[in-house]
Amino acid sequence: MNRPRILLLGGGGPAGHVADWARRSAAQADRRGIDLIVADLRENLPGIADLPSVTAAVECDYRDVAACRTLAAALHAERPLAAVAGFREFSLLSAASAAADLGLPWNSVEAIRTARTKDLCRYAVAAAGLPQPECHRVRTPQEAARVLAGRAGRWIVKPRDAFGSEGVQLFEPGDDVGKLVRRALAFSEEALVEEFVSGAEFSAEGILLAGEPHVLELTAKRTTEPPYFVELGHQQPAPLPKDVADEAVRTVSRAVRAVGLTHSLFHVEFWVTEDRRIICGEVHARTGGDWIHALTEHRRPGLDLFGSVFDDVLGRPVTLPPADPDRRAAVHVAVPPAGRLTAVTGADRAAGHRDCLAVDVVARPGQITGTLADSFGRGALVVAGTRRGEDPVARAADLAGQLRWHTEPVPAPEGTR
Repeated sequence: MNRPRILLLGGGGPAGHVADWARRSAAQADRRGIDLIVADLRENLPGIADLPSVTAAVECDYRDVAACRTLAAALHAERPLAAVAGFREFSLLSAASAAADLGLPWNSVEAIRTARTKDLCRYAVAAAGLPQPECHRVRTPQEAARVLAGRAGRWIVKPRDAFGSEGVQLFEPGDDVGKLVRRALAFSEEALVEEFVSGAEFSAEGILLAGEPHVLELTAKRTTEPPYFVELGHQQPAPLPKDVADEAVRTVSRAVRAVGLTHSLFHVEFWVTEDRRIICGEVHARTGGDWIHALTEHRRPGLDLFGSVFDDVLGRPVTLPPADPDRRAAVHVAVPPAGRLTAVTGADRAAGHRDCLAVDVVARPGQITGTLADSFGRGALVVAGTRRGEDPVARAADLAGQLRWHTEPVPAPEGTR
C-alpha cells in the first residue's frame, strides 16, 4: 500500500525555530507513515533529505505562488498528493492556491488573504461582532495626516501585510506621521493607521480539526516599550484568571471562524484591557514564531502539532493530549549591547542545562546592534521548561545570562564627528 504523500512548502530551514519546525514535521510524519516532499529555497535545503520521511527535497521558492502551483501539479500528475501544506508565513498563500487547484483539503485562498492582510482581518473579526480598534488604510503620508486630523490619543502606524514587528511604530500627537508612514511603506505597498489598544498582550495557540478551532494554550507576552513593540519573551501557561482565560478562548475561536480558517494551526494575538475585555489582534494561519511551538508541545506531553495537522487533512482521527498542570515553559529574548558584534560565546553551556529546550543565537558576527525596532534585531532566544514551583521565566533569563556578547565600537560616519 502506498504511503500518502504531502508536499510541504517552506518545510526546510538552516537554523532557528523554522529548522526545528522542519525536524519535528519530518519526525511526526514518519511516525504516521507519511512521505514528505519538501520544497524550499536552495539555502534552506541542506540536510533536509536526510530527515525521516522526507523522500525529496526540491528547490522552489515557497513565496512564489505560480511556481508552487506548477510544482504541485507536476507532482500530483506523477502520483497523487494527499495534501499540500505550509507552516511559514510566506508559504500560506502558495499552499492554499496549490491545494485549491488540486481539490485538496486546506485553508481557502480567500481565508489566507484575509488573515494575511491586516485590515481585512480586522473587518472580518468586527463583522462577527467582536470589538476591534478603529483602522484606516493609507497609501501616502498625506492620507495618514487627514485620518489623524482632529483625532486625539495614541495610534499605531504599521505596514499592511508585513510581519515580525517590521515597520510598526506608535504615533502620539506631535509626532511626524509622515516619517512613520514612510517607514511602514518600506515593508509594504500600503500602510495602516489604527487605534492604539491599551492592555496586557497575549496570544492563543491552536489547531483546527474537522474545521473547528481548538485553543491549546494561552501565552503571555513581554514586549519593548513604545514607540516599538518588539517581543522580548513568552510564557505558558499565561497567568490569567480562569474566567478571563475562558472568555479569551471563546473570543479567539470566534475570530478564527470569522476569518474563515478551516485547517492547520493558528496563532491569534489579543489584549486584555483594564476592564477585562478581550480584543483580538492579528489572526495568523500558522503556529507562533519565537519557539512558541516548543512551549506548547512541552506543556502537552505527547502532542504532535504538525503531525496532528497531517492527520486532520488525511481524514484521520486526532486526539489532543491534555496539558500537564505541573509543566511550565518560557522564552527569553537576549538583546546584545550596542556595537558591531564580533562573537557570541556561552551558548553550549546554556544548552547543556537540564531545563533548556533550545538556545537560538540569531545575531551574527558583523551585525550592527543598537535600537531594537523589530524582531530581526534581536540577539538570541533561550527556551526553558520547568516543573511546578520553578519559574520558567526566571530560568530562561538565567540561561540567557550565560551568553557573552563580544562587540566593538562602530565608528561614526564621516562628517558626524
